[in-house]
Parts: sequence; C-alpha cells; structure tokens
Amino acid sequence: MIQFHDFGIDVQTYAERGKENDFPLLKKCPHCRAKRPLHRHGYDERNALTPHGDDRIWIVRYRCRECLKTVSVLPSFLLPYFQYTLSAIWQVVKEQLGLTEGRTGLRFSRQRTASSFMSDGSAETYQAFTAFLRGGGGS
Repeated sequence: MIQFHDFGIDVQTYAERGKENDFPLLKKCPHCRAKRPLHRHGYDERNALTPHGDDRIWIVRYRCRECLKTVSVLPSFLLPYFQYTLSAIWQVVKEQLGLTEGRTGLRFSRQRTASSFMSDGSAETYQAFTAFLRGGGGS
C-alpha cells in the first residue's frame, strides 16, 4: 500500500537528505487497523525526473507487526508507478494545451524539449502520452 506525505520540501532537497528525511511515524496499520506503530522495514530507491534534472531518491517502507503487510510513504511530489514528478507531468500538459510560450520549444535543463524529456528519446512513448491527454487512447 502507498501513503502520501507532504515533506514540505522540493525534490532536490529531498534527494540531498536521502535517508535523513523527516519520515512520518505511522501509528496504525492502514491494512488491519492495528493501533501499534509500524516498524521501519527499509527503503526503496527510485528515480524522480523533473524539468530541472533527474534525482535518485529513497522511499521509506514500513511493516505491520500484526498482519505483516508493508506500507510505502511516497512524497507528495510523486505519483505511484511514475518516475516523472507532478511538476514534469504538469509542464507537458501545459505545453500540449498551449498554455506555455513556444509550444514545441518548451525547454528543460540540458536543453531538452518536453518531448524528449517525457519520453527520454522514444517518440512513440511521447506520442502515446500526448494522444492519451487529448483523449485519443494513446495508441
């Protein structure tokens, strides 16, 4: 299960702090509702891709001592199963809706366009994503 937490910091600061972030204490299990603090079970490392760069970040995992199920605490700037941060996704949405200057020339760090950033080189992935945004189903 995934729970969101607002750390009140940006992606880069979160990445710099690593395992020293102020992770929340989960006081009850969201699975079985046991009112016993969950045990910090470990960390998963994942990518956080932003319009300003790519960071490797740690996601804390907890385990319930009663039902033995795990809970991951995801920073609020990420979506489950996506490497791209909300700001990166929103930037592409705004570009596609024509809400930014230079619709095809939106620039990210290292002079990448939104198209190359979103797909990391795969034009098919980008086209599928933008077709999905337009309601075309993505194929």
